[in-house]
Amino acid sequence: MNKIKYLLLSLTLILAASCHDDKTEGDYAPPVANEILADKEMRAVWMATAYGIDWPQKEYDAAKQKKMYTDYLDKFVSYNINAVLVQIRPMGDAFYESQYEPWSKEISGTLGKDPAYDVLQFMIEETQARGLEFHAWMNPYRISTKASTDKNFPPLHPKIDSSLTTDYANTRMYNPALPEVRQRIVDIVKEVITKYDVDGIQFDDYFYPAKVDNIDFKDAKEFEKYGQAFGNVADFRRYNVNSVVQDVSKLIKETKPGVLFSISPAPDQTSNYNNLYADITLWCQNEWVDIIIPQLYMSTGGSFKERVNWWPKFSYKAVPMVGYALYKFVDPAQSDLLFRNKDELKLQFQRANLEPKIKGSVMFSAQSFKKDSDPAYQGLFQTLKEMYRDPAVIPFIGRKTVADPSAAVAVNINGATLNWTAAADLRSVVYRIDKTQIRVVAITSEKSLLLKEKGDYFVTTLNRDNTESAISNMVSFK
Repeated sequence: MNKIKYLLLSLTLILAASCHDDKTEGDYAPPVANEILADKEMRAVWMATAYGIDWPQKEYDAAKQKKMYTDYLDKFVSYNINAVLVQIRPMGDAFYESQYEPWSKEISGTLGKDPAYDVLQFMIEETQARGLEFHAWMNPYRISTKASTDKNFPPLHPKIDSSLTTDYANTRMYNPALPEVRQRIVDIVKEVITKYDVDGIQFDDYFYPAKVDNIDFKDAKEFEKYGQAFGNVADFRRYNVNSVVQDVSKLIKETKPGVLFSISPAPDQTSNYNNLYADITLWCQNEWVDIIIPQLYMSTGGSFKERVNWWPKFSYKAVPMVGYALYKFVDPAQSDLLFRNKDELKLQFQRANLEPKIKGSVMFSAQSFKKDSDPAYQGLFQTLKEMYRDPAVIPFIGRKTVADPSAAVAVNINGATLNWTAAADLRSVVYRIDKTQIRVVAITSEKSLLLKEKGDYFVTTLNRDNTESAISNMVSFK
């Protein structure tokens, strides 16, 4: 206990010094000393809406949609998840009233039909009310798909001009080579971040389409018109994608700098670069993305170890996190037998935790959490419970947008209730000393907490940037 108290004293001094340094936005760094406290990490879940995968699963009644969504959130809270990445623009459509694209057919069953409620606002409010961050996941280019090359694409909605689109194999998409398409994507992001209080914008791994059956992507005319400064069409295509990522990053920083920009690429950077024309490492080097979440959907017997080691090295200034495919674990249909091992997820977490740069995990996808009572999946979700035992503070990522938080004061215990005073716009983190560990008990917007266990407690505060204050005085619950 003396060691813990010594560490707490050291922490107080370091945090106090770091919070009072005069720093500009350009060289700002968050308080440094929280290594003594519980590790900070984002614990997120992808909620896929394309084809109704996770939500709303072809349920078109608004009340039932809302209940399905809040049931998901309550389930996530029970696992100490602290963020959701919801697909609000799966196929050139929108889960909100958009100037540029129609209402998604996934909400009403009909493309362009108003569902009579603001879906995105509802999702954001319910998510943030439970203390989770809401990141708006967008597919940048895809508009529609079809079952096979001999079928027809669904007709375009009038909001999307056919001159902006191109078809490749079974995918209809915005044409990445067109300057007006690049501007349109930026405008769509601007529409979302100015109308809604999202915590982040996320792009997935769909850029140029992966090559199918030796079918060539038809952009010769565009290359002739716009690509003469490039030695080859591959560099031209990478420029087109780079420009969108750079312009979206610039927009966010200038318009709503507190919004985080993340991208979840495919795991193989060689394929990203040569086939999807996505120069991920360049984006990281140039600080165009804040978070990079490679989809490491392979086992420890495959290339997981190699790739979980590679991405932190080449994420440069972006914060790396790991994307996990929950649906693969303990699935009897999986040909990779390691995924059937209930300890495989734990082994992957342990390997990722060896990389100090990795600051979080994202699970694909939400519907897997509905299986947590299924006997086949109980071991998997027990592992998740163990790995996510306590609530976790999301680390500071990105840019300083608000003042450093002031510390909680007047911490006291009345009966079994811990009370404190803190600024109204700050969240609070309650910690308990557990033998040689300092554990997070709760992250709350309240200024009191009913205590369930004996021990020594203290409180910190968090601002909108996830910057943590100096610690409060410590009190004992005996």
